[in-house]
Parts: sequence; structure tokens; C-alpha cells
Amino acid sequence: MTSQSPARRRALLAAAAGLAVAPWAAAGTAHAAVPKVYIDPGHGGTDAGAVGNGLQEKTLTLNIALQTRNILKASWNVDVRMSRTTDITRSLSYRTNDANAWGATI
Repeated sequence: MTSQSPARRRALLAAAAGLAVAPWAAAGTAHAAVPKVYIDPGHGGTDAGAVGNGLQEKTLTLNIALQTRNILKASWNVDVRMSRTTDITRSLSYRTNDANAWGATI
């Protein structure tokens, strides 16, 4: 994988986030419910995920998820919730139950 500038990575994240919520933004009416976006960075805590060259997957996915959350909140009329915002362990059942109980649409 080639390295990319931070500005390019942010632009790509913003584009991906926009594509994810665009159908709800375009199809909504003035009184439509705000889409609820549930972001699950995966891994975390005792589960490092894949590890290579000193980089742990749990760290990378959390950083990407936090940036995505910030872009969505700043650029779109959506509610955003994350399964974790720090390096903690969350079970798969917690993640699915939390997203479903919250009523996530994405």
C-alpha cells in the first residue's frame, strides 16, 4: 500500500462517509427522521486484531472510525453512535444489541 498524505486520506474518508448517508439525505423530506449511523470499529481491548509492522488493527480501525464520526457530524444531518470510542473490549452481542436497541438505520 502506498502512503497517502493526511489531507488525501481525510478527503477520501469524507467522500466515503458522504456516499454512505447520501441516499437518506437526498430522499428525505423536511420532517423525516434523522438517520442513525452506528459505527463499529471492531476489535479493541484484549482483541488486537491483525498486527503487522507494529501496527494493531484495533488502533487503526478506531482512528478511522473516530475520523469518520467527526466528518459525518460536521457535514451531514445524522445522529452517530459508536460501539467504542476508546480501547475497550466489546462483545459481538453487545455491538449488535446496542445498534438494534438504539434503532440504527445504517
